[in-house]
Amino acid sequence: MNKKLIIVIFFVMMKIVLVGVDQLYQSKLDILKNYTKRSDNLFVDQDFKNIVKDYFFKNPSCLRIIHNKIYCVDNLNHKIVIYSLGGSLIKIFGRSGRGPGDIYFPLKIVPYKNDIYLSNLNGIEHFDRKLNFKNRIKTFLTFRQFSIFNDFIYFYTHGYYKDSNPLVIKSNMQGKVVKSYSYTSRKDFPKEYFIGMILSNKSQFYYFCKHWNRVIIFDSRLKKQKEFAIKYDLLDKLEQWNDYYWGDHRKNYSKKGKIWPANIIKSVRFHKGNFYLLLDIPVLQILKVNCQGKLKNIFTNKEYFKIMRWCDFDVITQNGKIVFYVMGKSLTNDKDNMSDQIIYKVTL
Repeated sequence: MNKKLIIVIFFVMMKIVLVGVDQLYQSKLDILKNYTKRSDNLFVDQDFKNIVKDYFFKNPSCLRIIHNKIYCVDNLNHKIVIYSLGGSLIKIFGRSGRGPGDIYFPLKIVPYKNDIYLSNLNGIEHFDRKLNFKNRIKTFLTFRQFSIFNDFIYFYTHGYYKDSNPLVIKSNMQGKVVKSYSYTSRKDFPKEYFIGMILSNKSQFYYFCKHWNRVIIFDSRLKKQKEFAIKYDLLDKLEQWNDYYWGDHRKNYSKKGKIWPANIIKSVRFHKGNFYLLLDIPVLQILKVNCQGKLKNIFTNKEYFKIMRWCDFDVITQNGKIVFYVMGKSLTNDKDNMSDQIIYKVTL
């Protein structure tokens, strides 16, 4: 294909995507304007260093607190960027490629037994805590979210396995599939199971849907135990908006001109017996939900409306207090505005 034609096609696609994102962003702002206001109970740590000056993220995809350090995954730069909990740059790691120890469009990072596992288009890279390469776990499907428990890997995938579209796949530490939970119908994607996140709590696995308010609980054998929705009116309003624009699953999808249904939940973390859900809305709002699906608290900060989308977050306890580190992408290039920070440290 002609090189100029490839460039033109790329910019046309980017324009379509950005138009779709702007529509989603504005629609969420409209929903929030009509939503019952809550007082702020999340506070930004003003002493946290503005770390965006140390490194330019092209596409941050994951943030995890590992060994008391902040690990940030940059998808387009093929890097892992490590900071101290105070925000000082410690290390930039990663070499783009397909060879042993190389990382290629990294997505998620997971700590397990003092080691670090990184998903990317090469599979899952296994490093020790000093990021020395140990081995690569080959996977035959592209996936974003994964969890490791009792020496088994559980992950969600968009691809096919045995002529069905799996919701969750269980494999051993060598990448061999031992169990899968799949859809029963292949005509359309059931909206409840479109894209999700997997977290483990002892012997149970929780699948959180990103686009609709659904949580599914599996046991370690991938047997479905329970399904529920979180009772929160804002989630209901966002889901109603998705229902309207998404249509009847994929019917009339292209006519409405939407790229994807909007995310409702951006990311989930499990900490001290509770789940924390980062909502994908233009303000900072984190839900605290117990293992039975009951909403226990809503943490909010409405100050930063210039954030286009949140990328990821993690939660830890410091000096007896819950602390969130939240990574976002900004709409503005105003370097004097705090919204240009790539990471916030927020406390209750």
